[in-house]
Amino acid sequence: MKISQIIKTSLGIASLFIFGLLFERALKLTDNKDAVEKSRILYLKGSQAAEKGDYDEAVEILSKSIKLDSTGIEPRNCLGRVLLHMERYGEAVEKLNVKTADSETLKIRGDAYFALENYSAAFADYSGSLKISPNADAYAGLGNIFVKMSNIPEAINNYTKAIEMESGCADYYFLRGKTFCLQGKYDEAINDFDKALILDPDNVLYRQNRDFALSLNGPQVCD
Repeated sequence: MKISQIIKTSLGIASLFIFGLLFERALKLTDNKDAVEKSRILYLKGSQAAEKGDYDEAVEILSKSIKLDSTGIEPRNCLGRVLLHMERYGEAVEKLNVKTADSETLKIRGDAYFALENYSAAFADYSGSLKISPNADAYAGLGNIFVKMSNIPEAINNYTKAIEMESGCADYYFLRGKTFCLQGKYDEAINDFDKALILDPDNVLYRQNRDFALSLNGPQVCD
């Protein structure tokens, strides 16, 4: 066989080998793309189930979504929120225990830790969430922790930051109002309860605390 023929044959074999590698890579990329797309579809179905209150179904669907694409942040965060609603706090922490967490992941995990009374872990997660992206829920979470620590001024400070970020959330006014009660600042407490009731007029708990604050004559605590 001539040298030129040998070279042509070698080049042909090399070309086939390279083509085979490229084809295999293309198949993997297609499979990955399909998996990500299927994961996205399942996430949307799972979030819809959660909105309807079908939490068991949501957990099943969202778990499948995460299995298809473990890098997806939204499905994992949605699953964490669902588990919080179901009061499955330990599972929420486990599912959200990832190396790369966004601000929402840390906030949700902080809520789970708080429910488990692991306040140091909750504090770390809320603080981490705020470092990534300031958000009202994390400030409110810190406020709740400072109440547990009996650091009332810091609690009010953090609730105020939450209100400044989301003035339309009745719960933040309610939480700050309860904390003002702890300081014996009943006028401020009543003012916050009034604002909460403007936003949510039918909330019985808000009204009960407002009425209680109105009746107080000493340094008692709102329920």
